[in-house]
Amino acid sequence: MSLSPIHTAALICSVSLPLAFAQTAHAEDANYTDAKGRSGLTAGIALGVGHMGCNDDECDTLVEAGGLNAHIGGMLTPRLALVGDIWGMTHRDDRATFNQSILTAALRVWPAKFLWLSGGVGVARASFSYDAEIVTLEERSETVPGFMVAAGIEVLRSESFALDVQVRAGTGIYDEDQRIRNYALSVGASFY
Repeated sequence: MSLSPIHTAALICSVSLPLAFAQTAHAEDANYTDAKGRSGLTAGIALGVGHMGCNDDECDTLVEAGGLNAHIGGMLTPRLALVGDIWGMTHRDDRATFNQSILTAALRVWPAKFLWLSGGVGVARASFSYDAEIVTLEERSETVPGFMVAAGIEVLRSESFALDVQVRAGTGIYDEDQRIRNYALSVGASFY
């Protein structure tokens, strides 16, 4: 499967931007005293709303969706974490349900006191079901390449807890270069 130039650029950015900010964050760690508490294990969960869409002729518009994401990992420095991130979004319309889940290995970096950026690569999977009362029809995709980028602002923070508002975007790249996109605005909680 070959990636389009846009997907190649997005994939490169999802990995390189957090790494670039991580270098800056690492250089400034000695002066960053507000990061105490961010060490060891980190975990969090967020609930959000947003849109799902794809590039197929039959679903080229965005539809509203609800989502849930969670992460767990370790703080490499007080401003850099390596996390496993799972994010699912679901759209329901009468009897039809469509969802996509994205699982990534991601870097999360804090370039500023209350701002974090994250990017990751991994896998995605989509499913569709239709309840026809007599029978339920279901279809699941193969596991395909996926990636996500996110940014968050910590609106409330203590040494071991943060409440944030975050935006996310992610894509699964399916057969014949078909892409399903997730976009979300979420409220999350993280523990350090």
